[in-house]
Amino acid sequence: MWLLCVALFLAAAHCSLYKPAAFDVLEPPPDAQIIAFTEDGNVIVTPGFVYWVDELKSEIIRLRKECK
Repeated sequence: MWLLCVALFLAAAHCSLYKPAAFDVLEPPPDAQIIAFTEDGNVIVTPGFVYWVDELKSEIIRLRKECK
């Protein structure tokens, strides 16, 4: 019985380490837009798009560190 209590405590403690982002980084904000494509295939985007990509990158780095 005590083993079950310890296992439940450890499971609960592990779950409390999860800190979700202030917003869902997988969903782009409304200001994250692709404006156009240049003749050579480059993409012109809004500053909101660049910020969103940086947030995605930060979240991936954070998750990789937690998995180690």
